[in-house]
Amino acid sequence: MAIAKVKKVIILSHQSEKEELLKGLQKLGIFHLAKRSVREFTIEKEDLNKVDEVINFLNSCLEKEERDKKIILDEGFLKSFKKERVANIIDNFLEKKRLLIELNKKIKEYEEEIARIIYFKDFSVKIEELLTFKKFNFLFGKIGKVSFFNCEKILEKDKSFYIIVNETKEGIYLFIGIYQEFYEELKSQLIKEGLEIVDLFKYKGKIAENIEQLKEKIKTLEKEKNKILEELKGSKNYLRELKIYYDYLFNEKLRKEIEKDLFLSKRCVLITGFVKEKDISILENFLKTFEVLTYSIEDVKEGEEIPIALENKKIFQPFEVVVELYGMPNQKEIDPTPFLAPFFAIFFALCLTDAGYGIVLIFLSLYLMKKFPTGKKFLSLLFICALFTIFAGAFTSSWFGDFFDKFNLAFLKNLKDQLTLFDPFKNPMIFFLLSLFLGYFHLNYGFLLEIYDSFRIKNPLPAIFNEGAWFLTLNSLILYFFFKKFYFLLPLFLGISFIICLSKMEKRLFLKQFILFLLIFNLILFLTFKLKFLPNFFSFTKIVTLLLTIFFFFFSLKKEFKKFNLVIILLTTFLFILYQLKIINKTLPIIMSLFSFFLFEENRKLLKNLIWGAYNLYGGTSFVGVVLSYIRLMALGMVTAGIAMAINTIASLAIKIPIFGIIAALIILLIGHSYNLAVNVLGAFVHTLRLNYVEFFPRFFSGGGERFSPLKIETKYVEIKS
Repeated sequence: MAIAKVKKVIILSHQSEKEELLKGLQKLGIFHLAKRSVREFTIEKEDLNKVDEVINFLNSCLEKEERDKKIILDEGFLKSFKKERVANIIDNFLEKKRLLIELNKKIKEYEEEIARIIYFKDFSVKIEELLTFKKFNFLFGKIGKVSFFNCEKILEKDKSFYIIVNETKEGIYLFIGIYQEFYEELKSQLIKEGLEIVDLFKYKGKIAENIEQLKEKIKTLEKEKNKILEELKGSKNYLRELKIYYDYLFNEKLRKEIEKDLFLSKRCVLITGFVKEKDISILENFLKTFEVLTYSIEDVKEGEEIPIALENKKIFQPFEVVVELYGMPNQKEIDPTPFLAPFFAIFFALCLTDAGYGIVLIFLSLYLMKKFPTGKKFLSLLFICALFTIFAGAFTSSWFGDFFDKFNLAFLKNLKDQLTLFDPFKNPMIFFLLSLFLGYFHLNYGFLLEIYDSFRIKNPLPAIFNEGAWFLTLNSLILYFFFKKFYFLLPLFLGISFIICLSKMEKRLFLKQFILFLLIFNLILFLTFKLKFLPNFFSFTKIVTLLLTIFFFFFSLKKEFKKFNLVIILLTTFLFILYQLKIINKTLPIIMSLFSFFLFEENRKLLKNLIWGAYNLYGGTSFVGVVLSYIRLMALGMVTAGIAMAINTIASLAIKIPIFGIIAALIILLIGHSYNLAVNVLGAFVHTLRLNYVEFFPRFFSGGGERFSPLKIETKYVEIKS
């Protein structure tokens, strides 16, 4: 339930053992390589892309069963590979791919050509015979039925003639003859009316004969294509070999890239990295197998940047996904995973708030875990959230919306009613107040975590005077608002004084800031007493305030002693005495107090901190927005239920349709609820992330750590035996 402890490891090896050393470290998968530079590893992917292209090509030609067949090997597949043989296989398949592309292109061209001339197949005259006419020019074309009437007017009998060759819904196909002297004029008019000219004069013989010739060409090309495809169907062994080669090549290139970050000389290689404390013995046993190698294992120095690995109990591990998406904690912070886990699950559940959808999500996540084992951590997170969603839906009377009520499922309706705590549509205020309470609790939880963390790193004062002060202020204010007891004002004023005087703390000014804190705290108590919010007992605060003011001035004088300053302080003290004896009013002592304060340079600097503290106090109004932000829990939960109810209503109306009603209702329910589930699961996840990232994490967590990423075998197609 914390950040894993790591040790620094320095390995010095001979160049001759470099390759085996890197392969061994990669096989162990426990060694995080320290980089010499901030650059990311970038693998040259030209060769990999070529292999991947062939793999995707073969996948498109094989049955799904062959495509998805698992390849399970031990790490030995990385030791050697006949590259020349694979290179020939790749070139052979790329050539076949090129041939298939060309064949498909030609087939498509011929099919498009047939589609263009097919409607003229009944034209029985040979095309070349039309060219023998001297007085006429001919053309073929297609025109819409509406435009055809305008074309008829253009094609006057003494200038031209036309024959309707074919007629379809799309239009009318014409053979048109025009006297040569009128050809260009009439052709132009026909095109303006919408005639699409079809060029058939490149053919010889009858159109029907040309169509048959094109079909024969397509058959010939299809035979060639099928021959290649049949050959490819027998290439499943090649596919397996290529997938293995891809992962072999990737890991080989990864090692070459890593070598660029090593300290190399002509004879030696120096490798620096980190390993978890629990894996030290495994690494030592491996390193001892090398003859010409020495190593040292050291504790991490103070301030040295280290990679961060999260170690949590099994129940919390799925929630590490949330932290990893935001950014790893730095080495001085706590791991927020176990602290955010219950809230993340509860917020997700309230955003979805449907027991039926929760059940579907449970089965979906279990199925996907088997289908995609690499995504197990995220899917486990989804599973836990789905489990919480079932309870949230049951307590708020939502099972696929109002499905049980709408379709009168009496037994299930009675069970649902027994589990219901409240119905948000009948009592929305309960949901509203629950959301606000969770927001307020979450806010305070963040404050307490920061205070805990500050004590953990033995630097408690900044957190006490910031998060601690806000915790005190907000909770005292709430308690006073509800109970109206004066003693709740004391911690409220204490918190306000902390924020004004000490929220921006400086070590060299701390004593002055603390005296000023006591002064302002007493001043607030005195003013509140004067306004009759506090009992008579607090009348003593007047004299305490005066004494603290005088003490503050003499303390300032000790650090910046001048005769003039001493005279002013003594005069101010004398005026305070006269005020206390009621000889003068408060105006002159206040003016002299302000003048005395600004006499000292250190006090003028201190004023900036006080102004910042006052501004910080004003910034506390943002906490209202933070708490109100949690109303989205109610909004999203009710939207999910509302859409589900609308889908059920539509389905209940559709079911009344004769004959097809049941089928129509089932389709509406299936599509509607699937859509509602998908959209609102996404919404629940995004908004739950937001509440944690924007409202919760800033209280105690900043992130920015480097993830512990050990050198390991990385595969895309091959599954390594454990």
